[in-house]
Amino acid sequence: VSIDKLEKTMSRANINPIFIRPTLARLQFATPRMFETFRAHTVPLLSPNFDYAEKLYGSSITPLCSTNDPAERVEYILSNYEEMTSLVSELSNELGKKHSYEQRLYELIEQF
Repeated sequence: VSIDKLEKTMSRANINPIFIRPTLARLQFATPRMFETFRAHTVPLLSPNFDYAEKLYGSSITPLCSTNDPAERVEYILSNYEEMTSLVSELSNELGKKHSYEQRLYELIEQF
């Protein structure tokens, strides 16, 4: 999928998993995908090894975090889909404020 169609393509699914590679998890590294999913009008399902999700997204992210039984979490999200999409919308707005390109540029300028 070309980058200009990424969010539109992801929005076709009700749930989109966010998998974290072990090295990224250990470094607590953030990637664009960790933010794009929230903008795609879909519900992210965070992998169990995303230990730093609360640090990145805030404490309200817990319902979107997978457990050792991912099927149970998928069933929970689908059973509470309106509530989950509302949560994702709120988180997306917060992420837009806290993790925008403008915010990162401002932080970079502050370093100098």
